[in-house]
Amino acid sequence: MYGIMLALGVLFYFFPGKWISVEKDSVSYLNWEKREGVLAGYPAFLDFFRNLLTEKYFLHGVVVMQSLLALACTFWFVYLLKKEFRLKRVEAVFLYLLSMLPFSIYLPEVGITHQIMTEGITYSLFYLFFIAVIKTVWTVQYRWYWGSVVIATLLGVIRTQMLFLQVLCILLLIWISVKRLGKKNVGIIVGLITFLVAGMLFKFSDRIQIPSQFNTVLVARGFYEADPEDVDLFEDDMMQDIFMKTYQMADEDGHLYQHAEPGLYMWRDLVYDKMRLYVAEAIIEYDMENPGLRESGEEAIVRELGIKVLINHLDRYFYHAVRLMISSFIASVFFQIEPIYLLCHFITLFLYVSAIAACLAVRRLNGDKRVTELGVVTLGILVMMVVTVNLMFIGLQRYVVYGMGIFYCAMYLMGREIIKRRLTIVCNKI
Repeated sequence: MYGIMLALGVLFYFFPGKWISVEKDSVSYLNWEKREGVLAGYPAFLDFFRNLLTEKYFLHGVVVMQSLLALACTFWFVYLLKKEFRLKRVEAVFLYLLSMLPFSIYLPEVGITHQIMTEGITYSLFYLFFIAVIKTVWTVQYRWYWGSVVIATLLGVIRTQMLFLQVLCILLLIWISVKRLGKKNVGIIVGLITFLVAGMLFKFSDRIQIPSQFNTVLVARGFYEADPEDVDLFEDDMMQDIFMKTYQMADEDGHLYQHAEPGLYMWRDLVYDKMRLYVAEAIIEYDMENPGLRESGEEAIVRELGIKVLINHLDRYFYHAVRLMISSFIASVFFQIEPIYLLCHFITLFLYVSAIAACLAVRRLNGDKRVTELGVVTLGILVMMVVTVNLMFIGLQRYVVYGMGIFYCAMYLMGREIIKRRLTIVCNKI
């Protein structure tokens, strides 16, 4: 069985599609001069292989390691499920195939592990994070909890969006503390954790600098909602001038909310992630027209443009965030197939409703508690991922597909448990 699984892993992760795929975003990870705003984790991973294998061959080493990491992490995940639920050999092989789903979204052109992108390792590490989380829930042991914290921190230095896992870890800490110390102490536990988190933020607040990547996202989400009269939100002439220049460029290129096409595919137009380029060009024009007058740095200007416009249009921002969430929910468990895209909405709704119903059914039938917990944790992480990613960033398919394989494995195990419990009830009646 394990031999078959490993053979399937080698075939799937190593062979399909292009061997090395350098994407547009890959340049920011590969070139030192273009790494501003990029988190250090993935560039450090690339530099390790560059120093080990030289410039000529290091990308080959990166692809091999990414593929091996995916093979190993998905293998460990399925091994855990087989051990916990005493799965048959054919079931383990089937679940191993399901665990490959997130890595298949760009096939047959290219596999995720062959792209020089952060997803090449974060998809795999996410399986390790999930293993630590579900083992924490099953065992109520702090050692597994601290394992989840370590992996969440590692993911957080590779991809900005993975920082939401730290929030999940705080919620998990509250849960495990209540389980171990009792519900009577829940108020004390929550208060203590809140106090510790707030104290750490206060202590290090003066040392924390907002990364330029956050400012880029902020202006992309905020300025997209701008109206021309928003120029009055800014008090000084410099900010008003830069606002108008930025607005005119974005408006001419059709990258503001009023240019979004209504309908099912509205989400495609609902954010322009290169908005910062307009701001940079507006700043250059202002400096040329007013040499030596600008006192604020680019980061401060970008941040102010994003924050003030966003706050002024929070209602529209939340509406557009919800519209983005709809497409992300589809991408998290299914595929966005253009000819049947409306049907994809109903399929996704059916899948989520079925998962919730399955969790309730396993519990009502007094099935294995671990199966219910697996389903609840999976759904909770998926929903939290979709919501946070679209509130803070942009919910592209590759940003929210992390849990697709886990979702279908959980669905299979819940369906298996329901059938088993039903058969037991019928046999007892006979």
